[in-house]
Amino acid sequence: KRLQKELMALQSDPPPGMTLNERSVQNTITEWLIDMEGAPGTLYEGEKFQLLFKFSGRYPFDSPQYTDVRSVSDILDVLESVDNRTNERSLYRLHKDPSIGNK
Repeated sequence: KRLQKELMALQSDPPPGMTLNERSVQNTITEWLIDMEGAPGTLYEGEKFQLLFKFSGRYPFDSPQYTDVRSVSDILDVLESVDNRTNERSLYRLHKDPSIGNK
């Protein structure tokens, strides 16, 4: 009940710079995809973030888990700022063995 109440509050009156991806809660209310904008006047101003929140059955006693979700283009932009040959090898290895990123 509490999670449902908080979800409804987020949908009806979200904090500034936060938007709930409505599709993320169509099938389950335990996973929320939130689009966020960096706060004005901070280092993050103008930046866009996407966070995935996962709530357990023990919420609110257990905190939700959250993950910074980034698109492939964002990751590639970051990788361009580092040695390209190293990046190409890393991306190739990750492509061939996706479990590398999960260790």
